[in-house]
Amino acid sequence: MLTKVMGFCILMSNITFAQVENFNTTGKFKFIDTLSVPALYTVNPGQLSKNGEYYNLGLYYDTDDTTYSNLFSINMKKKVSPLSFNLIPPAGYQEFFQCSETYNKKTIVFVVNNFKGWGGNDIAIAERDESGNYIPRVLDEINSADVADAYPWISGDGLRIYFVKEQTIYIAERKTATEKFNTPLPLKFEGDVQTPVLSIWLSNDEKKLFYISQNIIYTATRKSMNETFSLPSVFTNEFKDFEFISSLSFTQKMKDLYLYYAGETTKILHYKLK
Repeated sequence: MLTKVMGFCILMSNITFAQVENFNTTGKFKFIDTLSVPALYTVNPGQLSKNGEYYNLGLYYDTDDTTYSNLFSINMKKKVSPLSFNLIPPAGYQEFFQCSETYNKKTIVFVVNNFKGWGGNDIAIAERDESGNYIPRVLDEINSADVADAYPWISGDGLRIYFVKEQTIYIAERKTATEKFNTPLPLKFEGDVQTPVLSIWLSNDEKKLFYISQNIIYTATRKSMNETFSLPSVFTNEFKDFEFISSLSFTQKMKDLYLYYAGETTKILHYKLK
């Protein structure tokens, strides 16, 4: 199912425009390639599945006067066409991107918008029914009116959502998968985080956190989910001169990095740890 849209609401406004599309860097990573997506689609931010076998993202398809949107899954091992999530649009929204899923792939969280710019980004959740369709619910208990709620990451069991609001990382929790989430709270660190956060990613055990701030990747750790995260430190700044990056995600062994890139075109970049 493709949903008709007329606007693009995935990027922050502070993008610079001086970067030639050369994706080689000097740092921790070696550029490998870009994620293969059919030419008819425009790429939006996405994320690897928890097992690294799929890359889930929003794709737009343009006709002469209309753009269509939905969430798709790309098989990382087989060269097949992107598979649609068969998402039934939540009422009042027609754009979908920035998705994250649980271990069993039955629950996804994602960002929805309806031509309202960055501040119109809201987070929704969807459960897969017996027919394979995903039935969505906008997370009103999390979203703030006229404030961007974006770049969500859902835990493998579906009980915790981490996301970005007003350049700050928030977490919302629930006791069971059938309940609503509690009121979101800022994620706790061992000190004040001064860097404005754009997008986030966590390891499956939720003990390693990575986030992007002004094209620099930061990281923080904790020993258990009951503890606070360490004060973030720079993981790498080798992408700082790129026009725009967001939506990082790693494979399970942390050897391969995938990034959303926006410049003259939009792409998913693949890097390997040297």
